[in-house]
Amino acid sequence: MKLPSLLILADRGHFLAYSVASTSRGASVKLMVSTELTEAQERLGEKLTDKAGSFPVVGTGVHANSSAERMSLSAELESRTFRDIAKKIEAIVNEKQPESWAFAAPSEINSAILDGLGARTHQRLIQNLRRDLTRVPPREMLERFTSATSAGTR
Repeated sequence: MKLPSLLILADRGHFLAYSVASTSRGASVKLMVSTELTEAQERLGEKLTDKAGSFPVVGTGVHANSSAERMSLSAELESRTFRDIAKKIEAIVNEKQPESWAFAAPSEINSAILDGLGARTHQRLIQNLRRDLTRVPPREMLERFTSATSAGTR
């Protein structure tokens, strides 16, 4: 299997997209997009106020409010970050229209990001590495995808 023409890397704080070109010396990568996901890196204290949320309580027979949230704030913020990454992937794949693309993200967030993709984008995904490669130099990152390709990883 040959390398895809687009490599996308993500973790909780970074999003990177590389184009891959074949040259006479082998494959080369060029950074197209590099984004820091600042919301994921902010501390909860920077996002919160001291005012409790107010959610309606049902089934009590009277009107009441609860200050408990349905999902923990950190889980909601993490979920929002994964949706944002999926939207970025969709936008790049739709803009560049690669025949195929590859993805790498840490195993604990990999599936959550890919679950947010549309069917057309997901069909073009030919390689999925459950590793954090966002801080790996481009040459080494390309080698990791190449070695996984020769090993048949998806």
